[in-house]
Amino acid sequence: MTLQELTLLVRQEFDRRNLKSNVRYNALDHVAKFIREKYNGNLEVLYKPKDEFKRLYENYKDKKINGAESSAINEMYKQFSSGSFSYLPKTPVKSVSTTNIKPQMVECSTPNAEDLMNDNNFMKVSVLSDVMIPDKPGLYAIKIKDVNDLPSPIL
Repeated sequence: MTLQELTLLVRQEFDRRNLKSNVRYNALDHVAKFIREKYNGNLEVLYKPKDEFKRLYENYKDKKINGAESSAINEMYKQFSSGSFSYLPKTPVKSVSTTNIKPQMVECSTPNAEDLMNDNNFMKVSVLSDVMIPDKPGLYAIKIKDVNDLPSPIL
């Protein structure tokens, strides 16, 4: 599991809870930044006891962690220890048909394309951060709620 995958899982859990504000999302970004800067994004640091990790984070930011950060760390540990990879395709995408692509449908030759298009695997754009934006080639999907809201040149 990568830091990006872990933060995606935590964000999906936060989305499921229908949080009223972005405080926990922001806290998650800060904790992820700490892991990137101090541990080069290596999640082995999460094998340390949670209290020890929280102390390391407090030392990094030079003050006590707040409730949102504590909650983000707790959820990171929960997701990390569960090893939940259900949103990831089981095998890499082998090829994508680019002929006759229609705006509503992209054909994919992998049997796991259904995993990509599963409604539960989409995130709100408002909660995306630099940590969540993929930096590797792959097959990604954008779901448009109402195509009628798109500007006319796109339709």
